Amino acid sequence: MGAFSVFHWLIVVVCIVNVFALWRLLPRSGIPNWVGILGIFPPFAFILLWIVSFKKWPSNV
Repeated sequence: MGAFSVFHWLIVVVCIVNVFALWRLLPRSGIPNWVGILGIFPPFAFILLWIVSFKKWPSNV
């Protein structure tokens, strides 16, 4: 077992960016931001994006 390769670091960076994006996006749709941590796991990230895309957003008009 060696050190992390570039591919492993790329996966870590993508997970961090995904969690950060969900952390900022979810409160705007009425979901607590701590749920964004589930974005580390791809099935949960897909489900969260599905929920956010079809949820009724509050109008700011």
